[in-house]
Amino acid sequence: LAELERLAPGKDQCCEDSCTDFWSELYNPDRTAWRVQQGLDLFLKKYPQMPRDIVVPCDFRRDAWYGTDAYERRNPWDMEDGCMK
Repeated sequence: LAELERLAPGKDQCCEDSCTDFWSELYNPDRTAWRVQQGLDLFLKKYPQMPRDIVVPCDFRRDAWYGTDAYERRNPWDMEDGCMK
């Protein structure tokens, strides 16, 4: 990750005297596409003998990763029920 983060030096996210803007605008689709492209470019640079377009099926199982919440879901800004009351 450090190599990717060095591609976008900045001031937004800092850790141990190293700051990056790589993770800025997390919910911006264009910025996210840019991050993906940077990762692919870096991979190709590090492993030029590997094909760039490896297709791997997704085997993510949401139910296995996210267990059942032990806490009731509440809107924190709800003036009747939330923690902001």
